Amino acid sequence: MRVLQLLIISLLILPFYLSSQIIVPPENGGFIKSLGQPSIYKWYTGLSLGRYRSNDGEQLNNIAKFGIYRDLMNPVVGILGLSAEAYLGHKNIYSDYGFRGNVVFPVLHFSAGVDYNIVDKETDFILTIQHPIIRGGLFGNGMDVTFSWLPTRSNSVHLGVNIPLFQPNSGKTRPRYDYIPIKKPSQELRAVKTTLQDDELKESLKIIKSTSYWINRLISPNFDQNGWTNEKAIIAFKERVQEIKDHLSKENDIFSSAHTIEDEVRRYHHEVDRAFTLALSDNYPNIDTISPQGKRVSDRAKKIILDEIIIPYDRYLGLIKKDDTILEFGQHAKGAFTRWLFTESTVEEQQIDKVVDLFQMLIDIFEENRKYSHNDWDDSRHVWLPLQYALLPEQHDTQPKIDTIIEKAVRVKF
Repeated sequence: MRVLQLLIISLLILPFYLSSQIIVPPENGGFIKSLGQPSIYKWYTGLSLGRYRSNDGEQLNNIAKFGIYRDLMNPVVGILGLSAEAYLGHKNIYSDYGFRGNVVFPVLHFSAGVDYNIVDKETDFILTIQHPIIRGGLFGNGMDVTFSWLPTRSNSVHLGVNIPLFQPNSGKTRPRYDYIPIKKPSQELRAVKTTLQDDELKESLKIIKSTSYWINRLISPNFDQNGWTNEKAIIAFKERVQEIKDHLSKENDIFSSAHTIEDEVRRYHHEVDRAFTLALSDNYPNIDTISPQGKRVSDRAKKIILDEIIIPYDRYLGLIKKDDTILEFGQHAKGAFTRWLFTESTVEEQQIDKVVDLFQMLIDIFEENRKYSHNDWDDSRHVWLPLQYALLPEQHDTQPKIDTIIEKAVRVKF
Protein backbone atom coordinates (compact mmCIF):
# COMPACT_ATOMS: atom_id res chain seq x y z
CA MET A 1 0.00 0.00 0.00
CA ARG A 2 2.83 2.44 0.92
CA VAL A 3 4.58 1.79 -2.42
CA LEU A 4 1.36 2.51 -4.30
CA GLN A 5 0.84 5.76 -2.39
CA LEU A 6 4.41 6.87 -3.21
CA LEU A 7 3.76 6.09 -6.87
CA ILE A 8 0.63 8.24 -6.86
CA ILE A 9 2.48 11.14 -5.18
CA SER A 10 5.24 10.86 -7.81
CA LEU A 11 2.67 11.06 -10.60
CA LEU A 12 1.18 14.17 -9.02
CA ILE A 13 4.57 15.90 -8.84
CA LEU A 14 5.65 14.92 -12.38
CA PRO A 15 3.56 17.56 -14.27
CA PHE A 16 5.03 20.37 -12.18
CA TYR A 17 8.56 19.11 -12.84
CA LEU A 18 7.96 18.92 -16.58
CA SER A 19 6.45 22.42 -16.66
CA SER A 20 9.49 23.89 -14.88
CA GLN A 21 11.93 23.22 -17.75
CA ILE A 22 13.24 26.43 -19.31
CA ILE A 23 12.63 26.94 -23.01
CA VAL A 24 14.64 29.70 -24.68
CA PRO A 25 12.51 31.65 -27.22
CA PRO A 26 13.75 31.81 -30.86
CA GLU A 27 14.50 35.56 -30.68
CA ASN A 28 17.00 34.80 -27.88
CA GLY A 29 18.78 32.02 -29.75
CA GLY A 30 16.46 29.12 -28.97
CA PHE A 31 15.04 26.65 -31.43
CA ILE A 32 11.52 26.73 -32.79
CA LYS A 33 9.70 23.76 -31.33
CA SER A 34 6.80 22.13 -33.11
CA LEU A 35 3.79 21.42 -30.93
CA GLY A 36 3.08 18.35 -33.06
CA GLN A 37 -0.23 16.55 -33.04
CA PRO A 38 -1.96 16.15 -29.66
CA SER A 39 -2.24 12.61 -28.36
CA ILE A 40 -5.51 10.82 -28.99
CA TYR A 41 -5.46 9.44 -25.46
CA LYS A 42 -5.00 11.96 -22.66
CA TRP A 43 -3.79 10.67 -19.31
CA TYR A 44 -4.43 12.42 -16.04
CA THR A 45 -4.15 12.01 -12.30
CA GLY A 46 -5.86 13.76 -9.43
CA LEU A 47 -6.83 14.08 -5.80
CA SER A 48 -10.17 14.70 -4.14
CA LEU A 49 -11.56 15.07 -0.66
CA GLY A 50 -15.19 14.47 0.15
CA ARG A 51 -17.98 13.30 2.37
CA TYR A 52 -19.11 9.69 1.94
CA ARG A 53 -22.56 8.81 3.21
CA SER A 54 -23.65 5.25 3.95
CA ASN A 55 -25.84 3.31 6.35
CA ASP A 56 -23.05 3.62 8.89
CA GLY A 57 -23.22 7.43 8.77
CA GLU A 58 -20.95 10.07 7.25
CA GLN A 59 -17.29 9.35 6.66
CA LEU A 60 -14.39 11.49 5.46
CA ASN A 61 -13.29 10.17 2.08
CA ASN A 62 -9.99 11.08 0.35
CA ILE A 63 -8.89 9.46 -2.88
CA ALA A 64 -6.15 9.62 -5.49
CA LYS A 65 -7.03 8.67 -9.05
CA PHE A 66 -5.43 7.81 -12.34
CA GLY A 67 -7.39 8.03 -15.59
CA ILE A 68 -7.48 8.29 -19.36
CA TYR A 69 -9.68 10.39 -21.65
CA ARG A 70 -10.44 10.26 -25.36
CA ASP A 71 -12.47 12.60 -27.57
CA LEU A 72 -15.17 10.95 -29.62
CA MET A 73 -15.60 14.00 -31.87
CA ASN A 74 -13.43 16.90 -33.03
CA PRO A 75 -11.38 17.87 -29.94
CA VAL A 76 -11.36 21.52 -31.02
CA VAL A 77 -15.13 21.64 -30.62
CA GLY A 78 -15.07 19.57 -27.43
CA ILE A 79 -18.59 18.17 -27.72
CA LEU A 80 -18.20 14.58 -26.56
CA GLY A 81 -15.64 12.22 -25.05
CA LEU A 82 -15.18 9.21 -22.78
CA SER A 83 -13.05 8.79 -19.66
CA ALA A 84 -12.14 5.87 -17.44
CA GLU A 85 -10.31 6.05 -14.14
CA ALA A 86 -9.25 4.00 -11.15
CA TYR A 87 -9.17 5.44 -7.67
CA LEU A 88 -7.59 4.52 -4.36
CA GLY A 89 -7.96 6.13 -0.97
CA HIS A 90 -9.47 5.97 2.50
CA LYS A 91 -12.85 6.22 4.17
CA ASN A 92 -11.90 7.22 7.67
CA ILE A 93 -9.26 4.57 8.47
CA TYR A 94 -10.38 1.97 5.93
CA SER A 95 -9.13 1.44 2.40
CA ASP A 96 -11.38 2.50 -0.46
CA TYR A 97 -10.92 1.82 -4.15
CA GLY A 98 -12.88 1.38 -7.33
CA PHE A 99 -13.41 2.40 -10.95
CA ARG A 100 -15.32 5.11 -12.78
CA GLY A 101 -16.49 5.54 -16.34
CA ASN A 102 -17.83 8.84 -17.66
CA VAL A 103 -19.37 10.38 -20.72
CA VAL A 104 -17.71 13.80 -20.91
CA PHE A 105 -19.00 17.02 -22.46
CA PRO A 106 -15.87 19.25 -22.42
CA VAL A 107 -17.56 22.33 -23.85
CA LEU A 108 -20.05 22.23 -20.95
CA HIS A 109 -17.37 21.33 -18.34
CA PHE A 110 -19.63 18.45 -17.34
CA SER A 111 -19.60 14.64 -17.24
CA ALA A 112 -21.94 11.87 -16.19
CA GLY A 113 -21.19 8.21 -15.54
CA VAL A 114 -20.98 5.37 -13.06
CA ASP A 115 -18.84 4.74 -10.00
CA TYR A 116 -18.17 1.12 -9.01
CA ASN A 117 -16.82 0.84 -5.47
CA ILE A 118 -15.02 -2.50 -5.06
CA VAL A 119 -15.00 -2.41 -1.26
CA ASP A 120 -18.74 -1.80 -0.91
CA LYS A 121 -19.61 -3.61 -4.14
CA GLU A 122 -21.86 -0.72 -5.13
CA THR A 123 -22.49 0.84 -8.51
CA ASP A 124 -23.78 4.41 -8.39
CA PHE A 125 -24.53 7.24 -10.75
CA ILE A 126 -22.01 10.13 -10.64
CA LEU A 127 -22.16 13.68 -11.97
CA THR A 128 -19.00 15.80 -12.20
CA ILE A 129 -18.34 19.42 -12.98
CA GLN A 130 -14.76 20.23 -13.93
CA HIS A 131 -13.39 23.66 -14.73
CA PRO A 132 -9.91 25.23 -14.97
CA ILE A 133 -11.21 28.31 -13.05
CA ILE A 134 -8.82 30.48 -15.08
CA ARG A 135 -7.41 29.90 -18.55
CA GLY A 136 -4.63 27.31 -18.41
CA GLY A 137 -5.61 26.07 -14.96
CA LEU A 138 -4.76 27.45 -11.54
CA PHE A 139 -1.03 26.73 -11.92
CA GLY A 140 -0.80 27.07 -15.69
CA ASN A 141 -0.47 23.32 -16.30
CA GLY A 142 -4.04 22.59 -17.47
CA MET A 143 -5.26 21.50 -14.04
CA ASP A 144 -9.05 21.33 -13.58
CA VAL A 145 -10.94 21.77 -10.33
CA THR A 146 -13.62 19.06 -9.99
CA PHE A 147 -16.82 18.70 -8.01
CA SER A 148 -18.48 15.27 -8.02
CA TRP A 149 -21.92 14.30 -6.76
CA LEU A 150 -23.25 10.79 -6.26
CA PRO A 151 -27.01 11.24 -5.75
CA THR A 152 -27.70 7.53 -5.36
CA ARG A 153 -25.00 7.16 -2.71
CA SER A 154 -26.87 9.29 -0.17
CA ASN A 155 -25.73 12.50 -1.94
CA SER A 156 -22.04 11.92 -1.31
CA VAL A 157 -19.82 14.75 -2.69
CA HIS A 158 -16.14 15.23 -3.55
CA LEU A 159 -14.05 18.32 -4.31
CA GLY A 160 -10.72 17.81 -6.06
CA VAL A 161 -8.39 18.41 -8.97
CA ASN A 162 -7.47 16.67 -12.22
CA ILE A 163 -3.88 17.15 -13.41
CA PRO A 164 -2.82 16.27 -17.00
CA LEU A 165 -0.03 13.71 -17.43
CA PHE A 166 2.38 13.44 -20.38
CA GLN A 167 0.84 16.59 -21.93
CA PRO A 168 3.66 19.19 -21.80
CA ASN A 169 1.67 21.81 -23.73
CA SER A 170 -1.48 21.51 -21.65
CA GLY A 171 -2.52 24.93 -20.36
CA LYS A 172 0.24 26.72 -22.29
CA THR A 173 -1.07 27.09 -25.85
CA ARG A 174 -2.90 30.34 -25.14
CA PRO A 175 -2.18 33.43 -23.04
CA ARG A 176 -3.03 33.10 -19.36
CA TYR A 177 -5.76 35.73 -19.59
CA ASP A 178 -8.07 36.66 -22.46
CA TYR A 179 -7.79 40.36 -21.68
CA ILE A 180 -5.17 43.02 -21.11
CA PRO A 181 -5.50 44.80 -17.74
CA ILE A 182 -4.90 48.50 -18.30
CA LYS A 183 -4.13 50.34 -15.10
CA LYS A 184 -6.14 53.35 -14.16
CA PRO A 185 -3.99 56.31 -13.11
CA SER A 186 -3.35 56.59 -9.41
CA GLN A 187 -4.98 59.99 -9.50
CA GLU A 188 -7.21 61.51 -12.12
CA LEU A 189 -5.31 64.20 -13.96
CA ARG A 190 -7.16 67.01 -15.65
CA ALA A 191 -6.07 70.32 -17.07
CA VAL A 192 -6.48 73.39 -14.90
CA LYS A 193 -8.69 75.11 -17.43
CA THR A 194 -8.36 78.50 -15.74
CA THR A 195 -4.93 78.76 -17.39
CA LEU A 196 -6.46 78.22 -20.84
CA GLN A 197 -9.00 81.04 -20.96
CA ASP A 198 -7.49 82.93 -23.91
CA ASP A 199 -10.20 83.24 -26.59
CA GLU A 200 -7.89 82.36 -29.46
CA LEU A 201 -6.52 79.37 -27.57
CA LYS A 202 -10.03 78.17 -26.78
CA GLU A 203 -10.95 78.49 -30.46
CA SER A 204 -7.84 76.54 -31.43
CA LEU A 205 -8.74 73.76 -28.97
CA LYS A 206 -12.23 73.65 -30.45
CA ILE A 207 -10.76 73.03 -33.90
CA ILE A 208 -8.36 70.41 -32.52
CA LYS A 209 -11.29 68.63 -30.90
CA SER A 210 -13.31 68.61 -34.12
CA THR A 211 -10.50 67.59 -36.48
CA SER A 212 -9.20 64.86 -34.13
CA TYR A 213 -12.73 63.47 -33.86
CA TRP A 214 -13.02 63.21 -37.63
CA ILE A 215 -9.48 61.86 -38.04
CA ASN A 216 -10.48 59.09 -35.64
CA ARG A 217 -13.61 58.30 -37.65
CA LEU A 218 -11.94 58.54 -41.05
CA ILE A 219 -8.83 56.51 -40.23
CA SER A 220 -10.68 53.57 -38.62
CA PRO A 221 -14.33 53.85 -39.69
CA ASN A 222 -16.85 51.40 -38.30
CA PHE A 223 -18.86 50.05 -41.22
CA ASP A 224 -19.99 46.91 -39.43
CA GLN A 225 -23.59 48.01 -38.86
CA ASN A 226 -26.09 45.61 -37.38
CA GLY A 227 -29.82 45.31 -37.91
CA TRP A 228 -32.66 42.93 -37.27
CA THR A 229 -32.72 42.29 -40.99
CA ASN A 230 -30.15 42.52 -43.77
CA GLU A 231 -32.05 45.45 -45.27
CA LYS A 232 -31.89 47.44 -42.01
CA ALA A 233 -28.16 46.76 -41.72
CA ILE A 234 -27.60 48.02 -45.26
CA ILE A 235 -29.64 51.16 -44.53
CA ALA A 236 -27.53 51.83 -41.41
CA PHE A 237 -24.35 51.29 -43.44
CA LYS A 238 -25.49 53.75 -46.13
CA GLU A 239 -26.35 56.34 -43.49
CA ARG A 240 -22.88 56.03 -41.99
CA VAL A 241 -21.20 56.39 -45.39
CA GLN A 242 -23.40 59.37 -46.26
CA GLU A 243 -22.49 61.09 -42.99
CA ILE A 244 -18.78 60.81 -43.81
CA LYS A 245 -19.37 61.86 -47.41
CA ASP A 246 -21.29 64.96 -46.29
CA HIS A 247 -18.52 65.96 -43.91
CA LEU A 248 -15.82 65.72 -46.59
CA SER A 249 -17.82 67.29 -49.43
CA LYS A 250 -19.62 70.17 -47.76
CA GLU A 251 -18.59 73.46 -46.23
CA ASN A 252 -18.42 73.63 -42.43
CA ASP A 253 -17.07 75.87 -39.66
CA ILE A 254 -13.49 74.75 -40.28
CA PHE A 255 -13.32 74.07 -44.02
CA SER A 256 -14.77 76.48 -46.56
CA SER A 257 -15.08 73.81 -49.26
CA ALA A 258 -14.74 70.07 -49.90
CA HIS A 259 -11.63 68.55 -48.37
CA THR A 260 -9.75 65.27 -48.00
CA ILE A 261 -8.55 63.21 -45.06
CA GLU A 262 -5.09 64.68 -45.59
CA ASP A 263 -6.54 68.19 -45.31
CA GLU A 264 -8.14 67.18 -42.01
CA VAL A 265 -4.84 65.84 -40.68
CA ARG A 266 -2.86 68.91 -41.76
CA ARG A 267 -5.40 71.29 -40.23
CA TYR A 268 -5.26 69.36 -36.97
CA HIS A 269 -1.44 69.58 -36.86
CA HIS A 270 -1.53 73.28 -37.70
CA GLU A 271 -3.91 73.91 -34.83
CA VAL A 272 -1.81 71.92 -32.37
CA ASP A 273 1.24 73.97 -33.38
CA ARG A 274 -0.78 77.18 -33.11
CA ALA A 275 -2.18 76.21 -29.71
CA PHE A 276 1.32 75.76 -28.28
CA THR A 277 2.38 79.06 -29.87
CA LEU A 278 -0.54 80.82 -28.17
CA ALA A 279 0.15 79.08 -24.85
CA LEU A 280 3.75 80.30 -24.93
CA SER A 281 3.00 83.91 -25.84
CA ASP A 282 -0.09 85.92 -24.97
CA ASN A 283 0.96 88.67 -27.35
CA TYR A 284 2.21 86.83 -30.40
CA PRO A 285 1.88 89.30 -33.33
CA ASN A 286 0.04 87.01 -35.76
CA ILE A 287 -2.37 84.46 -34.31
CA ASP A 288 -2.28 82.40 -37.53
CA THR A 289 1.53 82.14 -37.56
CA ILE A 290 3.47 79.43 -35.76
CA SER A 291 6.40 80.66 -33.67
CA PRO A 292 9.69 78.71 -33.81
CA GLN A 293 9.47 77.98 -30.10
CA GLY A 294 5.82 76.93 -30.40
CA LYS A 295 6.76 74.56 -33.23
CA ARG A 296 9.62 72.99 -31.23
CA VAL A 297 7.43 72.41 -28.18
CA SER A 298 4.58 71.09 -30.32
CA ASP A 299 6.89 68.66 -32.13
CA ARG A 300 8.22 67.34 -28.84
CA ALA A 301 4.69 66.99 -27.46
CA LYS A 302 3.60 65.00 -30.53
CA LYS A 303 6.69 62.76 -30.32
CA ILE A 304 5.94 61.97 -26.68
CA ILE A 305 2.26 61.37 -27.52
CA LEU A 306 3.33 58.88 -30.21
CA ASP A 307 5.90 57.07 -28.05
CA GLU A 308 4.06 57.08 -24.71
CA ILE A 309 0.36 56.95 -25.63
CA ILE A 310 -0.47 55.96 -29.20
CA ILE A 311 2.00 53.13 -29.86
CA PRO A 312 1.70 51.52 -26.37
CA TYR A 313 -2.10 51.59 -26.61
CA ASP A 314 -2.28 50.38 -30.21
CA ARG A 315 -0.10 47.37 -29.36
CA TYR A 316 -3.25 45.97 -27.77
CA LEU A 317 -5.29 46.06 -30.97
CA GLY A 318 -7.34 42.87 -31.18
CA LEU A 319 -7.16 42.24 -27.43
CA ILE A 320 -9.87 42.80 -24.86
CA LYS A 321 -8.78 45.72 -22.72
CA LYS A 322 -10.00 45.59 -19.14
CA ASP A 323 -10.74 49.09 -17.79
CA ASP A 324 -10.12 50.48 -21.28
CA THR A 325 -8.50 53.91 -21.07
CA ILE A 326 -5.45 55.85 -22.22
CA LEU A 327 -5.19 57.91 -19.01
CA GLU A 328 -2.45 55.72 -17.50
CA PHE A 329 -0.39 56.15 -20.68
CA GLY A 330 -1.27 59.83 -20.57
CA GLN A 331 0.07 60.13 -17.04
CA HIS A 332 3.47 58.77 -18.12
CA ALA A 333 3.44 61.00 -21.21
CA LYS A 334 2.63 64.08 -19.15
CA GLY A 335 5.51 63.29 -16.80
CA ALA A 336 7.93 62.87 -19.72
CA PHE A 337 6.74 66.13 -21.31
CA THR A 338 7.00 68.06 -18.04
CA ARG A 339 10.55 66.77 -17.44
CA TRP A 340 11.55 67.83 -20.94
CA LEU A 341 10.12 71.32 -20.40
CA PHE A 342 12.12 71.81 -17.18
CA THR A 343 15.39 70.16 -18.21
CA GLU A 344 15.84 70.60 -21.96
CA SER A 345 13.51 73.23 -23.37
CA THR A 346 13.89 77.01 -23.43
CA VAL A 347 10.36 77.56 -22.09
CA GLU A 348 10.29 80.05 -19.22
CA GLU A 349 9.22 78.63 -15.89
CA GLN A 350 6.14 80.86 -15.55
CA GLN A 351 4.85 79.51 -18.89
CA ILE A 352 5.25 75.82 -18.08
CA ASP A 353 1.96 75.37 -16.19
CA LYS A 354 -0.02 76.66 -19.15
CA VAL A 355 1.87 74.49 -21.64
CA VAL A 356 1.44 71.38 -19.47
CA ASP A 357 -2.29 72.10 -19.12
CA LEU A 358 -2.55 72.31 -22.90
CA PHE A 359 -0.80 68.94 -23.16
CA GLN A 360 -3.30 67.49 -20.68
CA MET A 361 -6.17 68.93 -22.73
CA LEU A 362 -4.87 67.02 -25.75
CA ILE A 363 -4.85 63.81 -23.68
CA ASP A 364 -8.43 64.50 -22.59
CA ILE A 365 -9.48 64.99 -26.22
CA PHE A 366 -7.85 61.72 -27.27
CA GLU A 367 -9.57 59.93 -24.37
CA GLU A 368 -12.96 61.29 -25.50
CA ASN A 369 -12.28 60.00 -29.01
CA ARG A 370 -11.26 56.62 -27.61
CA LYS A 371 -14.52 56.44 -25.66
CA TYR A 372 -16.45 57.25 -28.84
CA SER A 373 -14.69 54.42 -30.71
CA HIS A 374 -15.25 51.98 -27.86
CA ASN A 375 -18.97 52.76 -27.76
CA ASP A 376 -19.25 52.79 -31.55
CA TRP A 377 -17.58 49.40 -31.98
CA ASP A 378 -19.01 48.09 -28.71
CA ASP A 379 -15.76 46.19 -28.31
CA SER A 380 -12.41 47.38 -26.94
CA ARG A 381 -10.58 44.99 -29.28
CA HIS A 382 -11.29 47.17 -32.31
CA VAL A 383 -10.28 50.54 -30.85
CA TRP A 384 -7.31 52.16 -32.59
CA LEU A 385 -5.71 55.51 -31.81
CA PRO A 386 -4.74 57.11 -35.15
CA LEU A 387 -1.02 57.58 -35.66
CA GLN A 388 -2.02 60.79 -37.43
CA TYR A 389 -2.50 62.41 -34.01
CA ALA A 390 1.29 62.61 -33.93
CA LEU A 391 2.44 62.17 -37.55
CA LEU A 392 2.06 64.26 -40.68
CA PRO A 393 1.61 62.46 -44.04
CA GLU A 394 5.24 63.06 -45.03
CA GLN A 395 6.39 61.31 -41.85
CA HIS A 396 5.08 57.93 -43.03
CA ASP A 397 5.08 58.16 -46.83
CA THR A 398 8.01 55.81 -47.58
CA GLN A 399 8.76 52.23 -46.61
CA PRO A 400 11.81 53.08 -44.46
CA LYS A 401 9.70 55.56 -42.47
CA ILE A 402 6.95 53.00 -42.03
CA ASP A 403 9.54 50.40 -40.97
CA THR A 404 10.81 52.78 -38.29
CA ILE A 405 7.30 53.17 -36.88
CA ILE A 406 6.72 49.41 -36.91
CA GLU A 407 10.06 48.85 -35.16
CA LYS A 408 8.86 51.14 -32.37
CA ALA A 409 5.57 49.29 -32.17
CA VAL A 410 6.99 45.76 -32.04
CA ARG A 411 10.21 46.79 -30.24
CA VAL A 412 12.34 44.79 -32.66
CA LYS A 413 14.97 46.24 -35.02
CA PHE A 414 14.51 45.12 -38.60
